[in-house]
Amino acid sequence: MYCALQRTNQRDRLGSGHVDANMDPSKLGGKYTLIIPTHNRPDNFAQLLDYFEVNSVEFRIIILDSSDENGVTANSRKVGSFSLNAEHFSYDPGIPVNDKLMDGISKVETEYFSICADDDLVFLPAIAESVGYLERNLEYLTAHGYYLSFSTEENDVAIRAVTYGTPSIDSPDPLHRLYDFIRYYQPIFYGVHRTEAMKKNFANINRVRGFLFEEIIHAGLTVINGKVARIRRFYYGRRAENNFADPENPKNETGHPLKWFMRDPENLLGEFVKYRDVIIEALQNTGKISMNTDELRQYLDLLHGGYLASSLDHERIYAKAREKIGIDKPENSKNASDYTTSANWRGLSVKVNSGARQTRTYQLYRTFLSHLNVSPPASPLFNNEDVFDMIKSFDTF
Repeated sequence: MYCALQRTNQRDRLGSGHVDANMDPSKLGGKYTLIIPTHNRPDNFAQLLDYFEVNSVEFRIIILDSSDENGVTANSRKVGSFSLNAEHFSYDPGIPVNDKLMDGISKVETEYFSICADDDLVFLPAIAESVGYLERNLEYLTAHGYYLSFSTEENDVAIRAVTYGTPSIDSPDPLHRLYDFIRYYQPIFYGVHRTEAMKKNFANINRVRGFLFEEIIHAGLTVINGKVARIRRFYYGRRAENNFADPENPKNETGHPLKWFMRDPENLLGEFVKYRDVIIEALQNTGKISMNTDELRQYLDLLHGGYLASSLDHERIYAKAREKIGIDKPENSKNASDYTTSANWRGLSVKVNSGARQTRTYQLYRTFLSHLNVSPPASPLFNNEDVFDMIKSFDTF
């Protein structure tokens, strides 16, 4: 009884836009659909389905599987072993990710949906809370909460960091919302979306090329046409081992501005111009913009120039330049970003570099704490029960 009361009180303290405390988050079948894209990660995929099975979810799950033949067979067998309301669709292993996603989104028939990668986790109470928020706030197109990263080693699960937690994007002005989104960029891809709005936004993805602009174009169109809510609850867990956007990831040629810039700067800028044209068109279609086309181009160039520049790690670029002319050793002087401060707060490992590129990471923690109205270590950072109840359902951990 005490634990249940404690959990409800914490939820009331954290929650802007929380649903009825007695609502079972698994019973969203008439309103919500989950899409799971998967590709050759049968073990991670099986763990995710185990989690949903243990929690007896009743909402529809659409599985978009572009694995090889063995992977599709293993995944199909796993889906068939459960009582989930899951549909398994197979695709050619070489299908572009966005083509697979657009086909999957076209199959959604509920008012709301979200996407969960096969190696990640989405927390069920936060799905229900996000759906409830969108139900009551029609000017919002997407709702999500805080994101954390985790890693697994043998039988241990480590919560690595709070990764995303900027405030809601809720200005009445679409230009201001776009500024807030790009200036403090954090993805909204995995949030709970209004289906019809996202179908329209995704239809524009093929107007650009490159993972970077494919990722931000649908999000940019979302914030132009509506608001994005950040509920005060942990919503999503991202597996740290599979960070596609890491510039060192060999599979990522156009997802991180640094790697794209160093490989083909002309292509990067050319695709930016295409992306910019789509954004200008959407802004003008709102009927709320007083700027002319040239003024919008200048504004977007400034805004996105700052975003791209923040991703171009000058030390990494200089290192590549040294390689080209045969300088093996790094320069003697240390950059401020070489110094790292580590802390451990209530079991959460926090590492903050002192360099300029890490300023936003530090600000994120401050922003997150201010949202919870707590000062470390006076109160738990997050509801441990939500996180660890989820983790314990993975019998392979």
